[in-house]
Amino acid sequence: MSEHRRKPPQPQGGGRAAARRGQSASSGRRAAPRGATGSSSDSYGAGGEERPYGGRAEVRRAAQRSAGGRRRAADGAGRGAGGSGGRRGGSGPSGPGRGRGRGPDPSRKRFIDYPRAGKYGAARWVPSWKLVTGLFIGFIGSLVAVAGIGYAMVSVPNVAQTAKAQNNVYYWSDGSQMVATGGETNRQIINLSQIPQAMRYAVISQENKTFYTDSGIDPKGIARAVFNMATGGQTQGGSTITQQYVKNARLDDQSQTISRKFKEIFISIKVGTSVPKDEILAGYLNSAYYGRGAYGIQAAARAYFDKDAIKLNPGECAFLAAMLKGATYYDPAGATSLDPAATPEANRRRALLQMQDTLDKMVQYGHLEQSVRAQYTKLPAVQNPRSNTRLSGQIGYLVDLANSYLVTHSDQTHITASKLQQGGLSIYTTFDKKKVDKLEAAVQKVRKANIDPKKRPETDTYVQFGGASVDPATGAIKAIYGGEDATKHFTDNADSTGAQVGSTFKPFVLAAAMQDGVRNPDGPASQPQDERTQVSPKSLYSGKNKLKIMEYNKTVWKNEKGEEWLQTNDGNESVGNPPDYKIDLREAMRLSVNSAYVQLGMDVGLDKVKQAALDAGILKSSLASASFPSFS
Repeated sequence: MSEHRRKPPQPQGGGRAAARRGQSASSGRRAAPRGATGSSSDSYGAGGEERPYGGRAEVRRAAQRSAGGRRRAADGAGRGAGGSGGRRGGSGPSGPGRGRGRGPDPSRKRFIDYPRAGKYGAARWVPSWKLVTGLFIGFIGSLVAVAGIGYAMVSVPNVAQTAKAQNNVYYWSDGSQMVATGGETNRQIINLSQIPQAMRYAVISQENKTFYTDSGIDPKGIARAVFNMATGGQTQGGSTITQQYVKNARLDDQSQTISRKFKEIFISIKVGTSVPKDEILAGYLNSAYYGRGAYGIQAAARAYFDKDAIKLNPGECAFLAAMLKGATYYDPAGATSLDPAATPEANRRRALLQMQDTLDKMVQYGHLEQSVRAQYTKLPAVQNPRSNTRLSGQIGYLVDLANSYLVTHSDQTHITASKLQQGGLSIYTTFDKKKVDKLEAAVQKVRKANIDPKKRPETDTYVQFGGASVDPATGAIKAIYGGEDATKHFTDNADSTGAQVGSTFKPFVLAAAMQDGVRNPDGPASQPQDERTQVSPKSLYSGKNKLKIMEYNKTVWKNEKGEEWLQTNDGNESVGNPPDYKIDLREAMRLSVNSAYVQLGMDVGLDKVKQAALDAGILKSSLASASFPSFS
């Protein structure tokens, strides 16, 4: 039988608790009664009488609350009501009263602990090592999964389906077709045994010396190419032979995009792991573009040397390896129609340097004996670059001129040399077929009447003709005469050749004189136009041979050495009426009298003559210095 004892109740009016309550009341502090909810009605009665407390603990908590000391429990271990933001832990008069503030609930588990529970301030946003490790593993896993999917989705290219370019179709100004060209399939696939060893090692030595040992891709080159494309920089092709072969085999998609580059990477990896190296090398040499419309080594050997590939010597192989760098800038015949900088002289110089560098590398890597290499110090002789008979006569020159415009104005036309070679374009020109035929007939008439190499071999053998007909209202080129035949003489004499225009520049002198007038001999050199004397085709000038050229103020012109200028005429003959040989400017133009027009240019001012030429559309870069009387 057990005995239950109960603690006797504290007297209401006495004891230590009552004393403390009295002290609290006398100091003006208010304490909330047991079980208070925080409302004023729970704290005091109608008359303001304090309610009895349940024990010492509650007295202390009431005193803390009334002093404004609100505590927020960080981990649920706070006692009592915990202030206005706490959650009560007990409901009994003398319960433990544990509560929590608004911090994270440790009982709730999150898949990703971020922001971190139990941390405050900046520490909440610093990821844990577990989170960082998990994210890294997930990222690597994603890359592996993407690579696996990409590898599985791509297929190995078929070399027989490469180099399928389309024709470009060119049209006359009336809309009728001029010619369809540019997409001829000049290619023949041959076995590796039919490709000389020298050709294989020339390409390997120059392009990819680790070809037989690498995985088929160049990570650094790939990263560089992707970065350049992503930032809008210059695009780059694959740097290994395997990557270049894959690029050549995908002529149907030549867009420079990151997605295409990644697809090529997967294809290159698959080719590198599943195709023998010799087969890759043969595929590359059979699909690469060597210029002159030639795809593959067999077509290139025929286009440049008119022989089969197997008969190429080491020098010719090193030369063709240079063509892979871009035949526009290495073909000895030149390609000024695609770029004015690709002149025959500049191309020959570049091709020789590249060929010699390839031969040196072949020796360095043990693919060629030094004694053999020493035999090839000059460029091999190459044949005429034009083989398409549809480009004979003036057609080849017209096509070259149209191509030149498209490529040199690529910022407007969006046509690059590579896109032009792929073909499939419809190109409408300003060329007038009737005027082209008439210009050609006019040249033939002048040639027949004035040129005879048999009678005058020293002077007439190397005479060439060139001409152009331009619409002065629009600047449109209507006709050109580039030479005897584009398949025989492949330099376009109607385009930039570096030859002086001679007397055909005199109309600009007359135009400047009629527009600006001649300067007053008594006035300053920079006198305004309204103080000048107008000139007409009937104005008289001296046609005397060896005429002493004067400044506009009638002083004798002298060069920097103090030498006078005596202007001669064609045939050293004076033209006009003696003794002063005066002749009007119209007649002087018809007879091409040099002395009259050189003096006219000095009177007008050579700066005005130059400006007249520029206003007519002449390129500033094509003009000589306007500091000498001969400029006229």
